[in-house]
Parts: sequence; structure tokens; C-alpha cells
Amino acid sequence: MIEQVHTGAMICVRIPKDIADQLSVVGGEPPERMHMTLVYLGDALGLSAEDDERIAELLTEVGESYQKIKAELSGIGRFENAETGSDAVVALVDAPGLDKLRAHLVHELEEAGIPVSRNHGFTPHITLAYIGYHEQLPIQRIGGLDMRISALEYVQGDVKIVRTPLRGKKVEKALTQDLDVSKSVVRRGGEYCVVSDDGTEFGCYDTEREAEERLAEVHTFSTLEPRTAEPGQYEVQMRFPISKADIEQRLVYGIVLEPDEVDAQNDTINEAGIQKTAHNFLSKYNRESEMGHMHRRLGDIGVELVESYIAPMDFTIGQESVKKGSWLIATKVVDDALWADVKSGKLTGFSVAGIATIVDG
Repeated sequence: MIEQVHTGAMICVRIPKDIADQLSVVGGEPPERMHMTLVYLGDALGLSAEDDERIAELLTEVGESYQKIKAELSGIGRFENAETGSDAVVALVDAPGLDKLRAHLVHELEEAGIPVSRNHGFTPHITLAYIGYHEQLPIQRIGGLDMRISALEYVQGDVKIVRTPLRGKKVEKALTQDLDVSKSVVRRGGEYCVVSDDGTEFGCYDTEREAEERLAEVHTFSTLEPRTAEPGQYEVQMRFPISKADIEQRLVYGIVLEPDEVDAQNDTINEAGIQKTAHNFLSKYNRESEMGHMHRRLGDIGVELVESYIAPMDFTIGQESVKKGSWLIATKVVDDALWADVKSGKLTGFSVAGIATIVDG
């Protein structure tokens, strides 16, 4: 028996194992191979090593621009192929926003000179099996299955070349005024999500361990609309994406505060305020100020704070523009396990907490 070798190249979304297991049919696609093709790039033999590198770079750039996308499996379909007499049985996918992401991908790939197949329009689907034109569908309904599109993969044949998480850049703030609001980890569409009792979502992750770690980071929270907070003190937690990682030196850079940027409470902080905050932080570091991971200080977990500075001018770090007067920090990751988490995209940013006082007027 000669085993078929797949040499097609594509950018796709991998289907979570629990969803793929439920979609599996006798004689159909193995669950571990189930995917949703976003862009087909033709035969992998036509792509050079330079093409591979550029595709990986583009996936990272696009992944930084989009957050995870909710998707619902909306029914069963049949794509007929009169030429081969072999029809594809597919699960149809309804994913608002996915078409925009795909169009962005296609544009960037073509701009980079990467060939993109345009033989067919884009109908989001997951191929479950191939059957003869006279055969009945092996599955009639799939029920209320849903999932989250959390990463893009560049694949050649059956080999994964690179996987890039979707981690759209945003500032996330939590005000813990209501200490009675609790949260927990729940399973949703193949992922583990941290949610509060009122239904507010606080992040979804590929593994339960990642979700449990996130759960431990913030004990209680509630979401407040801009300018609805009453006067008083609140615990504020802000998360900032990693702006650049120096692979050779294991340095991770990030912007902590930017001047005159409107936050979730419709407030801003000017350059003088940022400078005062940055200086106070460093002068009290390891006494009243702390940085760490999972409730342990940086020095105890193999990460060292090596730089803290105010941007003297506008410039660019990595792919991100830095405004004059911004506060930036850099950490050196000594611990091998944590560095692996940074490189894989599991650790994506800094989390800064403090006390904010809201007053009338």
C-alpha cells in the first residue's frame, strides 16, 4: 500500500480536539487532521525558505492585530465535485470577523509576492469526509457546537511550520470595587475561559493550566463603564503587550504608560505624571513596589528587571511606535521555562497593579 503524501501549503485554523472528536465519522478525516483552510498557497515545493520566513513574519503581524474569534458550527454541507465523483462532507462555520482577517492575510501575502490560490471563494468550513456522489451523508446534524479561533497555522502537507496566536493589542483594566464578584474557569468551545459570576469574560486559553494561572493572577473584579465609578479608592490592574523580545539576550521590552492616552475610565496621564509614577516605582522597588509572576517576585523566578526609562523622543521598538514621554521597562528572562512561554506566545505582556483614587470633579 502506498501512502499518499500531501505537499499542499496553506494557512489554516486547527480544530480543538474535543470538537474534532465530536465531528469524527467512520472512514472520514482523522480528528488530529481536521482544520479550516483560510488561504491555500499551492504546492509547498514552489515556496522557498525565504518565502517560509516571510509567511511566518506576516502571520505574527496579523496575529497581533486580531483578538480571538468566536465561531459557531452552523450545519452540515456537501461540496459536489462532478469531475472526480467524490464529494466533500463539511461542517459549515459561522465566524463573524473571520472574513476580514482572511482578507487582511490575502492582501499581505500578495503584497509580499506570495502566491495565493483564488480558484474558489471563501466559505468557512471543516472537511469531515469524502464520499461518492451517490452516497448519503454520514452525518446529518452536529448540534450546538461552537469554538474559538485562537491561532493561525502555516502548514505544508501534514507538517506544521509555525503557529501564531491571535492576541490583538489592547489595554485591559479591572477595577475591584465589588469584592463579592467571584470568577471561575469554565470550558467553552474547546478552550478554558476565566469568567465572573455576571458573565464577564477575563480571557480564554488553550489549556486548563493556563486558565488556572490566569485565575490566580486576579482574585476579584468587575467591569465598569467609563466615568461610572463613585469617588473612592480602587485596585487597578493593567495589562500591556510585549513590544519586543531580544532572542539572543532574552530581553523583553514593554510600554507601561503612554502620555495623554484615554483609558477605560476616560482618564489620561500626562508626561509629568508618568515620570513621577515611574520614578516612585523604581525608588520603592522591592520595598513597596513589586513585579513578579504567579505571586512570586521577579528575582525569585528567574526574571530580572534590567531597564526602566522614559522615552526622550518618539521612536519605534519592534513593530510598535513609542510616544515621547512613555514609560518603558525591560526584563531579562533567565529561567528556561518562562523564556519558552515568552517565545511560544503563552506569556504576552506585563501586568501592572496599583491603587487609583477617584474624586469628584
